[in-house]
Amino acid sequence: MTTGRSLELELAEALLAAAEAHESGRVADVENEYEEFESRVWTADIPLRAKIALRLWDGWIDGRNHDWRYYEGIAESDWPRLARLVADDLRSQRDVTDATILGRFDLPQRKAKRRWWSRRGGERAV
Repeated sequence: MTTGRSLELELAEALLAAAEAHESGRVADVENEYEEFESRVWTADIPLRAKIALRLWDGWIDGRNHDWRYYEGIAESDWPRLARLVADDLRSQRDVTDATILGRFDLPQRKAKRRWWSRRGGERAV
C-alpha cells in the first residue's frame, strides 16, 4: 500500500516529467500519468498541497486542450515553471504559497476563507 508521503513524491516526479515533456515540445505528453494519480490523490489521506498540485495539473491539461486561452495570467510557457514550484513544495513537504497557483488552483472553500480574512485586514494561513 502506498503511503501519503510516497504518493506525494511520486506526484512530484510525474509533474517534473510533464514539465520536461512540455519544454521538449511534447505538449501532448503532459497528461501521460495524470489519470493514474487522479483517483489516488483525491481518495488518499494526503496533505492539501497534493490536491492543489493535482488541480494545477488538471488546469494545465485543460489549458493545452483549449489552446492556452482560459487561464488568464498563465501563459503556455508558465506551466512547467508552476509545476516545478509545486513539485518542489511536495518534495520539501511545504505548503504551496505561490499566489498564482493558489489564486487559480486552491480548493474553493479555502479561497473563500482567505477572502474573508483579507477583508478583515490580514491574511491568515488556512
